[in-house]
Formats: sequence, C-alpha cells, structure tokens
Amino acid sequence: MLRGEFDPTATPDQLRAAYEARLAATVRDQGPDRIAETTDVDRGRLTALASGDAPELTVAEAAAVLGTDPDRRDATTLAAEARDLLLIELTAAVVDIEELSASLDRPVDPDRLRAKLEGREPLALGTYAAIHGYAGRRR
Repeated sequence: MLRGEFDPTATPDQLRAAYEARLAATVRDQGPDRIAETTDVDRGRLTALASGDAPELTVAEAAAVLGTDPDRRDATTLAAEARDLLLIELTAAVVDIEELSASLDRPVDPDRLRAKLEGREPLALGTYAAIHGYAGRRR
C-alpha cells in the first residue's frame, strides 16, 4: 500500500498481513485514543488491529491511520498514492478491468471496481491486497 514498502509479487494474504502489521505498529506507536480522536476509525477497531485481530478496513481508513504518524504524509495523499500505485501496477502488467474483476475471490462488477480504483467508492484493504498481488504476479 505504501510505495516501495511491500513486495508486489507477494500473495494477497501476505500483502494484507504486511499492511495490517504496518497499521498495527502505527496504532501502537500513536495510540488508539489519539487515532480515534483524529480519524473516523472506531477505537474498538483500532484496539483490535493493534492486538493482531485486524478488522476489515478500507484503504481510506488505513491511510487515515497511517496519516497520524508525523513521519508520514497526510491521509488524503497516502490514499491517493495507494490508488495510483495500483493503477501503475495494473497498467504495467497490462491488466484488463474485466479480467481483474473476474479474478477476485469475490468478483466485483468492472464499473464498480473502476470506481473503487478511482476513489469514487470505498475499496476494502483485502480487495486492495488482492489487486496489488494480482498485478505483481502478472508483471
């Protein structure tokens, strides 16, 4: 999800675990109370994330959590970069949106998937990992 921090050839499960580990470390470092006060992410979900019982998050929520780290960019920039990274990976792998939507564990209508990739609809972190891994394996 963060440019250059994750191996795009990893499996979706490995990518998601790496994302969740990075998010959990951020919650532990910044504190669930502070993050809950400055984001729309519920404290209970943050506490679960920090303890290793990761709830389903969207890319925007993950970016909001990471954006609380003063050493990182703001949440809006992080979310935009995450989507841009996917689009670059998909373009480099020459992946068709219909092919991609059919490849997901839970297929998504190609138009809805496009809207998720463009940031017009929420994109689940698990789906993000699946797309990131798919594009990485195609390259």
